[in-house]
Amino acid sequence: MVQQKLSYTEYRSDDPTLPVSFLYPEDWQVREIRESDYAEVDMVGPRNRADTYSLAVILRASRAHDGRVEPADVDAAVSAYVSGLARLRNFRELFRARGHLDGRYAVEVEASYSMPLPLKAVHPRLTTIVERRIFLQDADRLYEIVYRADEEDFSAYLDAFEKVVRILQFRSHEGPDTHRPLVTQVSA
Repeated sequence: MVQQKLSYTEYRSDDPTLPVSFLYPEDWQVREIRESDYAEVDMVGPRNRADTYSLAVILRASRAHDGRVEPADVDAAVSAYVSGLARLRNFRELFRARGHLDGRYAVEVEASYSMPLPLKAVHPRLTTIVERRIFLQDADRLYEIVYRADEEDFSAYLDAFEKVVRILQFRSHEGPDTHRPLVTQVSA
């Protein structure tokens, strides 16, 4: 698949559960989901050639429970994620990297798996999905940044996912009445 040059627009969440802003392809559909324990932004892109799957970029923030994020930390979330995917047909973990994203500890996992799509279709077709997911924690929130696409389309739109991640900005959890000096203080 040949990718067209994409134009981007800014997304800024007003939800305190998801205090982020980023750029996304302007012709993609964007939807916010708010539940009691998480908030999510889904960006849905083009359908694959077989018309069985739309690629997606998802940003999810899980809220704290009793002062802890469930699962307890990034590594526990990664383990739970990989264990869940391992049950899918043709599962393969393609790579895993640990490091930092925007100053926060992060783990990135890329995996592939197959499933009959579209779901609930009379004659579904086995479709291989490639998924890249980044887990990071900030204060009392666990963030997941996900890119999913049909195997054939994965590389064609990977730049769009990378742009979302590179431009992603976390807003401070401080309230509007919090004093933040503009002058950097120096010791006397």
